[in-house]
Amino acid sequence: PIPREARAHAVAIARDLARRYALDGLHLDYVRFPNDSFDYSAAALREFRASLLPDLPAPELAALDARAPRAATVFADTFPDRWQAFRRARVTWLVDGMSTAAREARPGIQISVAVLPDPNAALTIKLQDWPSWAARGIVDAICPMAYAEGRGDFTAQVTAVHNAAGKAQVWTGIGAYRLTARETASRIQEARDAGSSGVLLFSYDSVSSGRGGARYLLDVARAAFTKHP
Repeated sequence: PIPREARAHAVAIARDLARRYALDGLHLDYVRFPNDSFDYSAAALREFRASLLPDLPAPELAALDARAPRAATVFADTFPDRWQAFRRARVTWLVDGMSTAAREARPGIQISVAVLPDPNAALTIKLQDWPSWAARGIVDAICPMAYAEGRGDFTAQVTAVHNAAGKAQVWTGIGAYRLTARETASRIQEARDAGSSGVLLFSYDSVSSGRGGARYLLDVARAAFTKHP
């Protein structure tokens, strides 16, 4: 998300999709870093250096530039907190740009985003500041990847998300690929009880052809989405 050209390309795609097709929503997945060791590409390091120029004293800049040919990451290593904040801000910049473009092209479109359910881990490891996206209205729905297998861990994940999501909708992602149909239906109800306004099952190929076979989704639908007398 750091190079401006990459962001411009992603924003253009979001705008084009929303303009061409009658989309109800646009879901943003993988809008995060793999971990806090990324991105040390030459383009990213150049962008970070440029961001420091307005308040970096000339002598300090000259000294760092002199070291850069032998230590490419010198600016990131010298200012680790600012380096982390810079990368986190660039992810937000990307999400904001794609959201704005889609909404301008198709007013009323719903913007959702897949997030790490632990807000602190999202901020520090994935550099994904989703609580601020919710607070600022950049996205309409937060979709936590609450894939914990144990019921207690799942409940803790969903609760943490609701506590940080503010007024944004929460569509809870459930790790159906590791659960039976009965367990998935139970998780759906637990998500509802926590206040989630929607659910996502991950993933379609695993539940339609994996451990549950062809009946998996039908069994989930009957248990979780069918009224019983």
